[in-house]
Amino acid sequence: MRLDGSVVEVEAAGLPVDWDDQPAHLIMNRDVTSRREAEQLSTRLGHIIDDPSTEVYVFNEQTLKFLQVNRGACENLGYTADELMAMTSLDIKLEHDAENFRDLLAPLRSGERSSVQFETIH
Repeated sequence: MRLDGSVVEVEAAGLPVDWDDQPAHLIMNRDVTSRREAEQLSTRLGHIIDDPSTEVYVFNEQTLKFLQVNRGACENLGYTADELMAMTSLDIKLEHDAENFRDLLAPLRSGERSSVQFETIH
């Protein structure tokens, strides 16, 4: 417990030592608050990404070939992950060709925007 009454989660390790010729224990504590928060965020993000109603695709920006797909993408489109990994974004986006899809992604490439939103038909 901190002086202000808040609680901090720590990882503790102890070992026996001699202190001024007397047996003692050295206890080392490490604040794991940041690590726990990161783990919780990762777990929440994992649940969101693996939600079958959410399709997640990671693709190479040059080739547009899929690098990673989630369960929702597979279930909603009817492909296996291996099948999708052999495809590109254009293989499932009926309304886009290479040129207009790259134009859509251009603000991401240039750093002008950190995200783009669009609707399409798969």
